[in-house]
Amino acid sequence: ILGDREHWSLTADKATDALAWFRDFELRADGLYGKPRKTTLGKELIDGGTLRGVSPVLEVEAESGDEIADGSRVVPIAIDSIGFTNRPRLKQFMRPVSNKADGARTKNNNQPEENMKLVNKALGIGENAEEASAVSEIERLKEEIRQKESRIAELEKAETDKAADTFVSENKEKIADTDEARQSLRKLYLENKDSATELVKHLAPAPKSPAPKVPNKSTKQPESATDTSGDSGKAARIKNRAQSLTDSAKSRGEKLDWPDAWAQAKSEVENG
Repeated sequence: ILGDREHWSLTADKATDALAWFRDFELRADGLYGKPRKTTLGKELIDGGTLRGVSPVLEVEAESGDEIADGSRVVPIAIDSIGFTNRPRLKQFMRPVSNKADGARTKNNNQPEENMKLVNKALGIGENAEEASAVSEIERLKEEIRQKESRIAELEKAETDKAADTFVSENKEKIADTDEARQSLRKLYLENKDSATELVKHLAPAPKSPAPKVPNKSTKQPESATDTSGDSGKAARIKNRAQSLTDSAKSRGEKLDWPDAWAQAKSEVENG
């Protein structure tokens, strides 16, 4: 008879390696004895002290001769295998890990029935539901959680996108009036909200496009392109000076951002 590890031979995804083969069984007054012939692996795990207990897998039948049901008194009729374990269950009777009913063998995982009832109760299914039903319910709950997490992520993204659009709109006067500038500021906000917020604090309003030229009221002629009087002329001087400052910095191998150049040029023009 096979002596396996922790009854693994009864589980499809576990190893079936033998730790020993039992033979020469003898029925004595105090129990059934069998002589194990240990394998190399068995000597390592058993003689080495890793596993110290034994737990037989019994084939049973109802004492009444009827089909086995919950609450039936059963009697052992054969030994299917013997597991080496540190959790032997010989001190109290549990549902056998292998039993015989109507000639067909059914198996469980040698777990207390009450534990399974607690699991089923927590899942909200019938206490006596099969393990397959519990697994199915767990998978359903996992999928439900996945869908909810996905929905939450979608809502959070929509909220973040909306906040980014609002941020760009509120600060559009401080950047160039181009799609590229707006998209760059939006990207910065999405990547690092704090950095984007700090940046716009130091940006001066973006220069506005010169107002269209209107005919001179006295001469009926368009204003000269070199006319530096009025607000449009002042803006032109600031713009030219800012361009000069950035070009000068570039020639020296330095970098002068346009908002800083504009602020410096504005100060110089306004202060003469």
